[in-house]
Amino acid sequence: MDHLRQVPVFLKFCIRLLVHQKCSEEKFPENVRAVRLVVEELLRSTINCKDVGSMEDLLANLEDAARKSKTSKMWVNCFIKPVFLMML
Repeated sequence: MDHLRQVPVFLKFCIRLLVHQKCSEEKFPENVRAVRLVVEELLRSTINCKDVGSMEDLLANLEDAARKSKTSKMWVNCFIKPVFLMML
């Protein structure tokens, strides 16, 4: 999960995108799609891993990464999981 160390770049992108579009109601679907795409890119190598066959496996891998550093924990708990909830 070395790619989680690069997440500040993605956070800057997300914040810039959301602030630029002002999160208006009419732009909300576009904002959700943009954030979902960022999460997909963050998790691309994890999802393509042979160990991930279900959502439970993915969440276990994310929790494992969250235990390794405070930054990863923040990203998993404050960004990735909320996006998963938005996608339900």
